Amino acid sequence: MLTSMGVGIVVRVRGRELGVRDMANEVENISKVVEALKKVPPKRLLLIELANSIPIKHGMLDIDVLAEKQREINLAVAEAKAYGSRTIMAVDALVSMRARKEV
Repeated sequence: MLTSMGVGIVVRVRGRELGVRDMANEVENISKVVEALKKVPPKRLLLIELANSIPIKHGMLDIDVLAEKQREINLAVAEAKAYGSRTIMAVDALVSMRARKEV
């Protein structure tokens, strides 16, 4: 919602009023977060590579090959779960962030 208050424009965002300077700071902070995220290297999960390497037999993954690779699969599942939980933690941290003025 935009309202005019003699001095400038005020925008109400999530129950909070932001002036033009506040919005500029928030845009700058968002830009910083986006730039930081761009620096995060891509991750190739072993689980995907393993799944792609297992042959399909009768429309399903070959159970014999799965049994042979059980140890690798367990490690790959653990890696994927750890990566997923860290991703959720990062997303939660970003969602809870509020723009703050730099001091």
